[in-house]
Amino acid sequence: MKVFKFGGASVKDAEAVRNVGHIIARYSGEKLLVVISAMGKTTNKLEELIASFWKNDNNKHLIIKDLKDFHFTIAKDLINDPKHHIFSDLEDLFMELECIVEKKYPNTSYDEIYDGIICYGELLSTRIVSDYLQSTEIRNKWVDARNFIQTDSNFREGRIKWHETEETVNRILRPYVDRSVVITQGFIGRDDHNNTTTLGREGSDYTAAIFAYCLDAKD
Repeated sequence: MKVFKFGGASVKDAEAVRNVGHIIARYSGEKLLVVISAMGKTTNKLEELIASFWKNDNNKHLIIKDLKDFHFTIAKDLINDPKHHIFSDLEDLFMELECIVEKKYPNTSYDEIYDGIICYGELLSTRIVSDYLQSTEIRNKWVDARNFIQTDSNFREGRIKWHETEETVNRILRPYVDRSVVITQGFIGRDDHNNTTTLGREGSDYTAAIFAYCLDAKD
């Protein structure tokens, strides 16, 4: 059992994603879970979006357009088939993001809003990597880390609920890892109220360590 983590610079563009694919291909047949961060400077761009949303200015949709152009450019470079489901996968995620920034949340804190938006960097990057790997015949399973990383409601600095996390990882996630490569997100978790939480800056390293501990990874 191995756990790999690839940071934003490792998936900053199409060539970098191809390199990630080459690395993963070397471990074909081994039990492998791969934790991936947001692509390049996506987290910074999402922080601009959060600030724009909080101030209720007119830049929200321009920022989302920039994010969409960036991710679709990478996806199109990786997969030269306009009908491939990678594009509908990305459209769905951007539609969710658009819906979030169109709503009002009068009783919600800035930190909770932050976590609810910032997570899309990791969701987008892992969708692209997972779909690209499938296109190169590297069988893998995309999973949402929020289904496994259980935290309290301390937004932007979620504290892990170790008992619940370890139990869920072993009961549900381990069988996936036994069957194929698993692709998942760093940095994000979920509280008891089904709200997205994050683990703080550099949280992807922490995520990889959590999964490695729970899965008793050897490397």
